[in-house]
Amino acid sequence: MTSQAQDELLQLRFTGGAIAPRHVPAGELADILKAAETLIVATVLREHSKLTKEDIILGLTQVEDKSLDLMFVPSIPQVVIPEFHRIADIVNHKLFEMLPFEARDALRKIATFTRKRHCVAEFRVSGSEVVLATVEADLVIPAPPRLYMQTTIYGRVVNAGGKNPNVHIETLEGQIVICKGSQEQVKQLAGRLYANVGIEGSARCDVETLEIEDVEIKEILPYEDTPISDAVRELGQLAAPY
Repeated sequence: MTSQAQDELLQLRFTGGAIAPRHVPAGELADILKAAETLIVATVLREHSKLTKEDIILGLTQVEDKSLDLMFVPSIPQVVIPEFHRIADIVNHKLFEMLPFEARDALRKIATFTRKRHCVAEFRVSGSEVVLATVEADLVIPAPPRLYMQTTIYGRVVNAGGKNPNVHIETLEGQIVICKGSQEQVKQLAGRLYANVGIEGSARCDVETLEIEDVEIKEILPYEDTPISDAVRELGQLAAPY
């Protein structure tokens, strides 16, 4: 590997607390890798709208037994590396509102890992001993603001129940929305498992994307599946006088 390629490696190094790859379960390591990828990719995509997720690949090139040292090679270094430095500046100055929601959530997961493992996360670029930023156990990342609005959703009931009564609705667009309600409401919807339903309620949305995160059920609408043959026949009957 050339020295130029070495300079293009991004590093996330966890130090302290006797942290080492052999002490971290594979599933937990996978979660950290995903969080690191999301933090960087989500930030790049917001600043470079012509790119897609498929364009930004962070290939894991090394996992070194120096504490826990994760090294990534970006597919577009001239774009990704400046954004990596910008993320480090945001962390240093605690300007978390400048990060997209997904990136903030990913950074929160990295901070949670440092608390659990009693370690510190360091942002670095290979070829330099400079630590660009650190994420320590006491780092607090405020939750982003939420938008609440009245909405009506239609979709298929795919799950219902839980200690805190809720229903999972798969919308026509394929999104899974968690709908919270009373035990009676959830029981009623459980009886419609795998059927299409309509729900009116208060939706909590992400301010940036307006994507619905969950819905507080106000009313279950009198909506029923209609076979396509019946629907065509009813339309024909309505059109007959004309």
